[in-house]
Formats: sequence, C-alpha cells, structure tokens
Amino acid sequence: MSTGRTAMQQTAIAFDADGLRLEGIVARPSGSARACPMAVLCHAHPALAGTMEHPLLLAINNALVDAGIATLRFNFRGVGGSQGEFTNGEREAADVAAAVRLAGHWPGVRRGRIGLMAYSFGAGVVLRSKEKLKGVRAAVLVSPPPASLASSRILNEKLPRLFLVGDSDRIAQPARLQQLLSEADRASELRLVSGANHAWRGHEDEAARHTVEFLAPRLL
Repeated sequence: MSTGRTAMQQTAIAFDADGLRLEGIVARPSGSARACPMAVLCHAHPALAGTMEHPLLLAINNALVDAGIATLRFNFRGVGGSQGEFTNGEREAADVAAAVRLAGHWPGVRRGRIGLMAYSFGAGVVLRSKEKLKGVRAAVLVSPPPASLASSRILNEKLPRLFLVGDSDRIAQPARLQQLLSEADRASELRLVSGANHAWRGHEDEAARHTVEFLAPRLL
C-alpha cells in the first residue's frame, strides 16, 4: 500500500556562520529536475531536546518535501556537531542569517522563494534579531516565547507570518501571544492547535500541516 510519501534525497552539509562551521541537512524531492523553493528550519533550545533531529522538525521537514519544498535544517552553534559555544540567543541570529543566505544560493532552488520555520528558542532568535530577514518570503513561528515579541522588528515588516501555538502551551501562552499580537501586529496570523503543548508530542503532524498550508501558497 502506498503511503503517499514523496521520495526524499538528503545531503549532509557544513556551512560558515561567524567563522564557525555549522552542520546541517538539505532535503529535497528525489528525481525532480525542476527548481523548487526551500524552507530553513530552526530548532528549539537544546535544554529541551532541541536539535535539527527533533520530532517536530522532522515531521515538518517531511511534509514540506512532500509538498515540493526543499528544506535546510541545521544545528545552532555548540549544538550537535556544530562548532562554537551555545550563547542562549546572543549570537545565534547570525546562524539563521547564514542558513538563509545559503538557501538563497543553493543549486536548484528558485530565487526569491525562501521560507522560514522556527520553533520555540529558534522563533525567539528570529524575533529578537536586529537584522531584517533578507530573502525570506514567508515565515512560520511555532511556540515563540512571548517576551521575544515585545520589541521585535519583524512585526514592522511586511513579511507574511504565521504564529502557531498549542492551546495547552504553558511557555508560549496563547492568551499572552493573542494579547501582544492584537496590540502590536494586526498583520500576523495566529493559529491555535487544540490539545498541543510546548513539546508538540502527538501533534507533530498537525503542526506540519499548518506549516505547509501557510508556506506552500507563498513559495510554490
């Protein structure tokens, strides 16, 4: 019986960020000669089992590839096989920027069709970044820390963005996110997933579906 899953080609890579070598994996549909979009995936805090192999990232990775969108997932500095020391958000924005630049020049990727999915700590890094997300066409921020929204410059950008959170999340509290977004950012979309908490255990496929629903029309 067919599972409907697209055959996937995965390539382990290393790329530079701030003079450090970070490890990553590029995944794309196998056998396709057509140029496709690419989404950069950013993981959660390593203290919460956050790596590029987290089940949530893998589910989102697979769903995007099934939809015809290549992915680049990577480990932040000091995580897994990536060089350097983890700085708890102080320098990791440079890692995201380097990954986005790499995606924009990756062979077989459609120019100007780069998306971003960042989860928990990764979403906080994106929101607190002082640099504009150059080259990113749309972003999905999963379970972002509410404190990172307070002074985020991303809220002033025209970038299409989805905030995705579980209604049982005690860290990225949905009521607080709704309040902050209603006060500061009427352009963003917020979706709540019933029964999901910050770990998304058992709800990975739902998060993946919402991510694809938001990114695919804007990237393909």
